[in-house]
Amino acid sequence: MKNMNKKGVSAVVATVLIVMITVAAVAIIWATIIPMIKSSAEEGLSCYDAQTDLSIEEGSYTCSNTTTGVIQIKRGSKAPITAIQILWGKNGETTSNETTDVPAENNKKVYFQTTGINATEVTIAPVITLGNTRKVCEPIQKVILKSCS
Repeated sequence: MKNMNKKGVSAVVATVLIVMITVAAVAIIWATIIPMIKSSAEEGLSCYDAQTDLSIEEGSYTCSNTTTGVIQIKRGSKAPITAIQILWGKNGETTSNETTDVPAENNKKVYFQTTGINATEVTIAPVITLGNTRKVCEPIQKVILKSCS
């Protein structure tokens, strides 16, 4: 009879050890995966806010000629935008300029830039800073340019 009791205790100890190892593994995985997911989600949300915060104002100010482009950019108030990349394009060729002179919140600003090409389209990409990391978000709102008169 005593031998049977020892085998029963061994099974209980084995079960407890398996449960403890499983809990420890879950804790280790949780501690490493959650911060990565959180920082990735924060970056994505910040870029989304920045992209929805900026827009190109189509009208008399947004145009181009042989070597110069003019663009009016409107900014809302959601995102901490530190710079804007302005991408001028023509037939698959792209020239990019970056400015840290960002419009104030809920304002518009007109930019005159040398493009080097007779640009036919323009798009913008917000640049944000998360901690010490600078992130260029995806370009938004492609606009077909008219000729400056």
